[in-house]
Amino acid sequence: MRSSSYTLSRQAVRPSTMKTYLSYWRRFNEFCESNILAVQDAESIGLFLIQLAEKSENRTSSLTAKHAIKYFLKLRFPFKKCKTDTYFVSRIVKSISKKWGKPVKKAKRITSEMVTKLVLNLLRSGSFKDERTAIFILLQFICMARYEEVSKLQKA
Repeated sequence: MRSSSYTLSRQAVRPSTMKTYLSYWRRFNEFCESNILAVQDAESIGLFLIQLAEKSENRTSSLTAKHAIKYFLKLRFPFKKCKTDTYFVSRIVKSISKKWGKPVKKAKRITSEMVTKLVLNLLRSGSFKDERTAIFILLQFICMARYEEVSKLQKA
């Protein structure tokens, strides 16, 4: 029974993902052997993730390694709670993400002042197409904008 569930779960992962996971799993096993740590211990998982993050100076390798370790631990011990899901490991992952994560570049928001100027400019032309475009822009802004921005719109 175990071998059939093992094959089924191996088929659930793409070959490219399996190749990546195997690489991290082997590295994790070597790390545990060289440091005399238990493979199924949250502390050894945490130490390995920290080492990966420090070597690569990014969070991607650690997060992928965590998923790989979880995958293989679940294959090996299907009915036990995986140690990658512990509070200890989750705090380490969060710290790694904070230290090596890159800030998200957000686009400049469209303000109600910008919309007002654009709509007034379109309405001045007197063309039907421009009026239709102005109404369309207003509707989009009202549907997508925050309340604070919509409340600043004034009747011209």
